[in-house]
Amino acid sequence: MPTDVLSPEMLTCRQLSHLARAMLVRFPDDYLVTGFLLNARITHRCLEGHLYKDRWRWHVDGVWITTAEIAELTERYGRWVIRTMDGEIYVVADFHAHGGRKSLRYLVEQFDSAAQTGSLWCVH
Repeated sequence: MPTDVLSPEMLTCRQLSHLARAMLVRFPDDYLVTGFLLNARITHRCLEGHLYKDRWRWHVDGVWITTAEIAELTERYGRWVIRTMDGEIYVVADFHAHGGRKSLRYLVEQFDSAAQTGSLWCVH
């Protein structure tokens, strides 16, 4: 599991482009975005990735984080917006090259199955 910091100077042009486009999206006022993630993937129902523009400024840009358990997945304006059980909201700027999108699809399938049973987990 990566524990290093991916500083903005180390980003590729592609990563910078993905991050900039995600940050330019104007989300509704009820979406107080906690941060933007590069190289995102989902493990054990938690989101992992390199965090940028941490709203609380607890972390330096590019630090690898693991969030609280995911409560809600929403696709807005072509971006995946993920709300965690502790109420934080993360926007995925791009997915990890090795299984990032696959991990998202797997969780979406789990949430769809849970919705059929009346669970509070949901995908919008």
